[in-house]
Amino acid sequence: MLDFTNKQTDDLRYLRKISKDILSLYNLLCRDEFLYGKESVEYQKRREYIETCVEMEDDILKKFKGDPLIYQEAISYINDSSLGFERIVLRDSNSVLGTYDSTIRCENYEYVRGNTEEVVFSNLRDKSMVEFIDNELEHEKDIDKRELLIFSKAHILAHNRSLEQWYLSGKKDRDFMLLENDEEMAKMLGISLEQYKTDIKGFVVADMAKNVYGYLQVVLSGKEYIDCEALEMNIGALSRMLSTSEKEEIKAGIVEFCGEERCSLPGVLNVLSMLSSEENDFKKKK
Repeated sequence: MLDFTNKQTDDLRYLRKISKDILSLYNLLCRDEFLYGKESVEYQKRREYIETCVEMEDDILKKFKGDPLIYQEAISYINDSSLGFERIVLRDSNSVLGTYDSTIRCENYEYVRGNTEEVVFSNLRDKSMVEFIDNELEHEKDIDKRELLIFSKAHILAHNRSLEQWYLSGKKDRDFMLLENDEEMAKMLGISLEQYKTDIKGFVVADMAKNVYGYLQVVLSGKEYIDCEALEMNIGALSRMLSTSEKEEIKAGIVEFCGEERCSLPGVLNVLSMLSSEENDFKKKK
C-alpha cells in the first residue's frame, strides 16, 4: 500500500467532499428545473456552479491519474461506500477510452472489444435516455411523473462525465466525439464499420427485448410493479436507437407474444405506441 503525502491526503479528502457536494447540487438543480424550468435564472446559476465544482473535481483527479497504480490506491483510499465515491468510480467506468486503455494489454482481444463496445452502448443508451426525458418533459403535466423524469435525468448526468459536459456546458470530450463517430470507433477497435454497427445494434435489440418482455409480463399478470415506469422510460429511450423497420419487427413480436385479444389492453397498447413514433428514430451525428 502506498503512503500518500499530507498534501495528497488533503486532496483526496477534498475530492470526496466535493464529489458529495456536487451530488447535492444536482438535487438542487432538479428542484430548480421542477419549480422554475431549465431556462430560469435559478437553474442557470446552479448549472454554472456545478460546472465550476466539476472543474475543481477534475483538477484534483488529474493529479493522481498520471500513474495507474497511484490512481487505484487513491480510489481505494476514498472508498467508504459514500455517494461521492460512487460518482467518481461510475464516471470513470463510463469512459470509452478509459475502458479500452485499461484492457488493451489483455491477451483476449475479443474480450477487450466486447467490453469496450458494451461501454459505448451504455453511453449511447444514456444519451438517448436524456434526450427522451427532455422530449417527455415538453408535454408531461403529471407532477409525479415530471419529478421522476427530472431526477432520473440528473442521476444519469451526475455519473457520466462525457454526458455531463455535453449537457451542462455544451462541451464534447474525446469520449463523446468517439461515441458519435462510428467510423472512428470501428477503426479504434480494429473491425469493419459494418461489424461495429451490427455489434452495437445487437446490444440495443437485446436490451429492448429484455425491457419490453419484462414490462409485458408485469402488465399481463395484472400486478402492480414498482419499476414499470422505469421500464417504460427504457423502452422509450431504446426505441430512439432503432429504425422504423426494426421497431415494426419488435411490434410484430409483441402481437405474437400477447395474442390479438390482449393487444387491446392499455399496458400493451402503451408499449406499441412507444414503438410507433417515427420521429424518435435514432440518428447519430457524424
